Amino acid sequence: MKSFALKYFNYLIFIFLILLLIILKISNPNFIKSVSFISFDVYQKVFPLKKQNSDVIIVDIDEKSLAKFGQFPWNRSVFGKILSNINEAKPKVIGLDIFFSERDKQTPDEFIKAYNLQSSELIDELKNIESHDEYLTKELANSKSVLAVLGSTENSYKNYQRKPKARFLFKGGDPKQFIYKYPNSIGSLQLLEDSAKGLGSISFLDQTDGIIRSLPLIVSFDEKIYPTLGLEMIRVGSKQKNLFVNLNEVGIKKISVRPHKISSDNNGLFWIRYKLPQKSQYISASSVFDGNFDRSRFENKYVLIGASAQGLFDLVKTPLGVTIPGVEVHANVIENILDQSYL
Repeated sequence: MKSFALKYFNYLIFIFLILLLIILKISNPNFIKSVSFISFDVYQKVFPLKKQNSDVIIVDIDEKSLAKFGQFPWNRSVFGKILSNINEAKPKVIGLDIFFSERDKQTPDEFIKAYNLQSSELIDELKNIESHDEYLTKELANSKSVLAVLGSTENSYKNYQRKPKARFLFKGGDPKQFIYKYPNSIGSLQLLEDSAKGLGSISFLDQTDGIIRSLPLIVSFDEKIYPTLGLEMIRVGSKQKNLFVNLNEVGIKKISVRPHKISSDNNGLFWIRYKLPQKSQYISASSVFDGNFDRSRFENKYVLIGASAQGLFDLVKTPLGVTIPGVEVHANVIENILDQSYL
């Protein structure tokens, strides 16, 4: 036995190292993840994506907008007017990184309840007024709009069965066994979602260090598959009904929306290649509301509406070592897909 061990010592060491590496790969302990993340972040910092122009514009709920309209969330007529002004400039699609989960408190019925109004004549007059929810619904219907949906482990107590707008075609298997799943979802009111052209996920996966390096391109909410917000905006902007998912025995190979073919890992995760932030990509929501903007900036563009204001807490860390609004993560995903710029 001793002579055998001496004779094949090098082979035994080799086999031991192979087994150790396989065990580490399967268990994927935190220190291995940390090393992988460090190398990933270093690559992004050394070779950041540089873009002079972008097909994505961000309408920013910034400090200036909060000063103009006051406490957030604003009434829905503000968002309706912003949508209307953007839509006049003929963008490819408008994505809202915002939820409208409850009825507007200034809707006539809510106003009547809040002030316990009794006068039947006054009540009749109020009920004849178009509500802010109805106005926003009309503007969503008149535009190529995509609303946000978020995965949740808690019961959202929704009063209707939410359904994705995108139709998925699978080749090589069923992606549900590979993708990330949530038992429930949080979104907007049914009348608003019914009027939108798309529903896109804004779910990020929990990161041990809080840095957003990836997101799932497709994810399951309540046993239904949804695309991420950026992918859904590209589908709507490209006037496509279908998303194609190619699989093999170990998971997902590619996700496609004509004419784009997108690489992901086996679980549908997309690793984001971040560009250096550009202030020119942003325009204040207050300026759009007032109509004080160059409409050519929005023509044939992918327009995102989201928040950078500190008090709204939608800020995330990136591998570049900077903190950006969450909406800019989705902007980077759209740019990566359009430019075929993948990691």
